[in-house]
Amino acid sequence: MRILKDFKIPDFKFKKIEMNDIPNVEDVKVDYSKVMEAQEKKNKKHQPYPATDYKTVKEIFIHSMKNYADETLILQKPNHKEPYKEYTYKKFGEDVVDLGSKLIKMLPKNSRVVIVSETTYDWYVSYMTLLCGAGIVVPVDKELPENELENVINRANATAVIYSAKKEDAIKKIENNVPTVKYFIKMDSDEHIMDKHMGFNYLIQEGKEIFDSGDTSYLDIEIDPEEFKMLIFTSGTTSKSKGVMICNRNLAANINAVSEYVRLYTSDRLFSVLPLHHTYESTIGFLLPFACGCSVAVCEGLRYIVPNLQESKPTAMLAVPLLIESLYKKINETIKKSKKDGMVNSMIHITNLLKNVNIDIKRKVFKEILDNLNLKSFLKTSGGKGYHICIPFKNNLTWKKFYKISEDIANIIENTHSELFTTNNRKEKRKNKIFIDYLRNQKSATFVAPYSIRLRKNAPVSMPIAWNELDKIKPNEITIYKAIKRLKKKDPWKDFFTSN
Repeated sequence: MRILKDFKIPDFKFKKIEMNDIPNVEDVKVDYSKVMEAQEKKNKKHQPYPATDYKTVKEIFIHSMKNYADETLILQKPNHKEPYKEYTYKKFGEDVVDLGSKLIKMLPKNSRVVIVSETTYDWYVSYMTLLCGAGIVVPVDKELPENELENVINRANATAVIYSAKKEDAIKKIENNVPTVKYFIKMDSDEHIMDKHMGFNYLIQEGKEIFDSGDTSYLDIEIDPEEFKMLIFTSGTTSKSKGVMICNRNLAANINAVSEYVRLYTSDRLFSVLPLHHTYESTIGFLLPFACGCSVAVCEGLRYIVPNLQESKPTAMLAVPLLIESLYKKINETIKKSKKDGMVNSMIHITNLLKNVNIDIKRKVFKEILDNLNLKSFLKTSGGKGYHICIPFKNNLTWKKFYKISEDIANIIENTHSELFTTNNRKEKRKNKIFIDYLRNQKSATFVAPYSIRLRKNAPVSMPIAWNELDKIKPNEITIYKAIKRLKKKDPWKDFFTSN
């Protein structure tokens, strides 16, 4: 940050600002309370979820319903052409309670219920409903051929099957061969009960009427942590698949343990790619973010991974090595086809310099804080190793007072984002952080002016750039020739002398 005194560049006109025309610093309106209030609110939302000692999934369910009701939980696309539809924790919790209120009236206690479906909102609701007391959940691979699906249902002694529309044909072919099944429940369906078949939405509506009448028997169910609540079948790649019994404590212990090492925030969004019948995805990919108040965006399928990622903008995803490798190859192919290799390499270089710290986030942080201070900021390259943020002042400031303002702003940024920034000028203390050099604002310190040519390799120029160019232009990238070309374009500093 710098007060820029009169300077001229040949063939360019700049308005002059005289230092002696300026009153006292008291006239500068810097609202520190506003930025601190904004950051406090933001920090609260970004608090990591503390390690816990849950005994059952139902404890997790109740906790999240109380604390994250208005937050988004599930994002799912109705179809490929439509945008993601959001389901809140409140909506999810209501559907779980309503479905559970109906199922406990239909099913004998500890009934085993098979779920066979692609990843959908209804799958999540079914899974949570059963774990919280409606029965024993049996997640099944949707890719199983009909004969193996029939075999698993019979071996599980399932009382009900919850299935998606895509599995309807398979269910109709085997329904007469699974004698223990009393109910076939079709997801995303309003169909009333017809023989053994009924719609998922119809059951939720029926359960809502039960719960609204004052019947809280589902919510009142007490879960024994050691109680058998999930039956999963191994892949059976080397022999016949085996049924594995899992209790509530098993699932809760996973969440307790992982939460100590994986620090998730309510602002995080996970991208769900792996099939939900895998315990890794259904626990770490769902129960963990659910406990932390995060959201989960559902991938439509492998062919849609890239557009789904672009649209949902997740902060994390679970994946196997093969998937990561496929994504890497796909991205490289796309980059080569677009002929943007050079730009991407530059961005990778910047990322490496920042030790895997996302510089785009930093840009937003700086902009947000300075905007909250009612200060319009301008950015330029240094021609060396860093960037300069410049804030023009129309009012008269002593060096001492100006230095104090810049120090305060730097401290606000460091205190609110200590994991990203530091004002410590010792190199050993700057590791993996961006150094804010507010010391350059001292009276005796030096500062390179805009459009200055540096005595360095390739003669880089300290050049004004727009904020949205921060993650595209390296500090020493603009040479004399590039600077001349940029001067013919729109000036990112055109409002410099009329700001603040």
